[in-house]
Amino acid sequence: MLGDTSVGITIRLLKEYFAFIVIANIIAWPAAYFFVHKWLDNFVYRIDINWLLFLATALVTLLVAIITVVWQAVRAALADPVKSIRYE
Repeated sequence: MLGDTSVGITIRLLKEYFAFIVIANIIAWPAAYFFVHKWLDNFVYRIDINWLLFLATALVTLLVAIITVVWQAVRAALADPVKSIRYE
């Protein structure tokens, strides 16, 4: 990791965040399905919960994480280290 390029660091960060997001989705999907299913049972006109909704939310979550990690990595890579050390 020391001496790695900005792209390499960004890819490593993305891998770490990707793992956390996948684990969070695996935990959240059953809980969300259970609570939403119970909530929808109270209505007269019922609809089914489509699995594509969960897939779409996972993709949006991944997209937001990718954009955030890339933005922060590029910002850190373009920062001048002298300015950071000067204020220490």
